[in-house]
Amino acid sequence: MDYCCEPEVAADRALRILRMAATASLYWVCERAARERGLSSPVPVLQGWHPSEYVECARWMGLDGWPALVGVGSVCRRAVRGPAGVLAVVEALDGILPPHVQLHLFGVKSDALAALASHPRLASCDSMAWDFAARRERPAGRDSAFRIVCMRRWAERQHTVVSRLVGQPTLQRSFATLLDSPPQTTLEALAIEALALQHADLLMQRDIEHLDAVWSLKRDAAVAVALVRQRGNSHALRAGLDELLGGSADRFDHLLDAADDVALGP
Repeated sequence: MDYCCEPEVAADRALRILRMAATASLYWVCERAARERGLSSPVPVLQGWHPSEYVECARWMGLDGWPALVGVGSVCRRAVRGPAGVLAVVEALDGILPPHVQLHLFGVKSDALAALASHPRLASCDSMAWDFAARRERPAGRDSAFRIVCMRRWAERQHTVVSRLVGQPTLQRSFATLLDSPPQTTLEALAIEALALQHADLLMQRDIEHLDAVWSLKRDAAVAVALVRQRGNSHALRAGLDELLGGSADRFDHLLDAADDVALGP
């Protein structure tokens, strides 16, 4: 129901924008299907890589009322600390979600669990680490009884980690890249991001499918880079962006206004 955003599958900002938008769109497809069948609404899952992107994805979800549990994806193989660490992601979401919302973290490591053991936002987590351990221990002949033993052993270790740390101080509140080479200037990156955001709108309006958006953006991004190199920061550049996808020039100007390090051209 969501599109992961690890660097191995979405190494640049533009592709993450598409995957975050597709995640928001797919949630509402699943929610409608559940409602038609008399089922409970699915748990929304937030995606991104940088903390600000999870906040962006939460806004794109468009939920009038948040459920008690929200999933957080793309956290299984990242660092615990640092600007894009698990703790930074949880802190960013802690700042924007209603107080009653708790988080399920998909696939977090034991050290992340230890750091978040007493955090009021943490409700649950899961992991496939136990299965990797089972495969290493017994490369063949892993029956259900053996796998159950491995899962219980892993769960007991995680329970020990959490039990030891509860009450202690913790932190207070397909295509891997879009282009063959990354943008060379900030203007090029902003032009691509503007087009990505326009494609994201189409995704969330369900006017386009995710893979179609990826292919369309790959084509448009290559043209946008060429336009920036030929025309610089000019009215002609904006006209070219709007020819690619209407509204892209306004989006570009909004991003440009927020940028601090762009040298203005003619």
